[in-house]
Amino acid sequence: MYYYYYKLLLLITTFFIFINSEFSENNLLADNELFNDPIVECEETMISLTFRTKKPFNGRIYVQGMADDERCSKNFASNADQSKFSMMIQNGDCTMQRQRVTGPLEGMMLSLTIVVSFHGTFVTRSDRAFHCMCFFRNIKHLTNILDMNMVGTTELMDTIKTPTCHYSIHSQSPDGPAFQLGKVGDKVFHVWECDDSDYGFLVHSCAVDDGKGLKFDLLDVDGCAIDPIIQPDVEYTPEKNRAFVETFGYKFSDTTVLNYQCSVELCKKAIDECHGLTPPICGRQKRGIFEEKYERRMDLITSLKILDAVYESNEQFGNEKALEKGEMVAELTEINPTRENAYNCVRSMAVAFVISVMSAILLIIIAIIVLFILKRDEKEEE
Repeated sequence: MYYYYYKLLLLITTFFIFINSEFSENNLLADNELFNDPIVECEETMISLTFRTKKPFNGRIYVQGMADDERCSKNFASNADQSKFSMMIQNGDCTMQRQRVTGPLEGMMLSLTIVVSFHGTFVTRSDRAFHCMCFFRNIKHLTNILDMNMVGTTELMDTIKTPTCHYSIHSQSPDGPAFQLGKVGDKVFHVWECDDSDYGFLVHSCAVDDGKGLKFDLLDVDGCAIDPIIQPDVEYTPEKNRAFVETFGYKFSDTTVLNYQCSVELCKKAIDECHGLTPPICGRQKRGIFEEKYERRMDLITSLKILDAVYESNEQFGNEKALEKGEMVAELTEINPTRENAYNCVRSMAVAFVISVMSAILLIIIAIIVLFILKRDEKEEE
């Protein structure tokens, strides 16, 4: 009889040792990390992130907030020996944020956050998140043509200086601090302004998109609000070169990114071009501004992040030193990948420790029970 008890005890002990060894082995396999910092490359049509790992990579790469979108994530669970990978995102896809940069270095800043996750489901302590930024500098081409004719002709041309206009988002008031990250319900002010007092303008054809193809129109072609609950009519200053609208933070259901784009129609006040154009008379007969065929029109864009709750963020769109490097500049900033999915974060070492302790306790309890049974049987035999 004792033989069977000892055999049972040995079997139970072997079973728990096997479980612990398997878990430890899996934990060691998951204990992978990046080899040096990734390399971000800016192409004309895409942004790519290339990285190496110390061991074969079995995790996944995804754009933050887009882990379930096949266009914005890759899973390498079946990889056996490869340790170098690249993630390529088309410009404008996967909630990529866009910001126009003005000044001496005029161009477009594109940015997004890519997470390198070493687990197929959870965010773990080994994961890394990188804020990738690409700056595309605008290039102005000047052409000089010489045409030899029998009779010399002189062509006189005068170029009218076009005002520089900006679209920005502020908190508290139209003159408040710049607003790039907030939560649902925050007071938000959209502000449009041009730097030349000789011109007025009309803001029209505004829309917001989530970076994944979902788009919502805010202002129609006449500059009137389409859904006043989301965004009311725009207010203009008497000089007509500054406009703003007060609204509240809102977001699409499955993303935090809001990309705004508006058209601004310029009019010269000295020749009364602004009369009947701006400010718009909403709710009445539509004027149809494009019938006037104004040529002074520009598109302005800006981006905003709206979260369900308040989170701290150290993300930045611009870096003056990076912009000085050339026409297309890439910059990589590491951030905390667990901010958005903190509830999924798993400390693998802590889990391993807890499971090991619980297994040891259970093994001790079973051993005590078996010994108790053995002693009881000995007493009964005596």
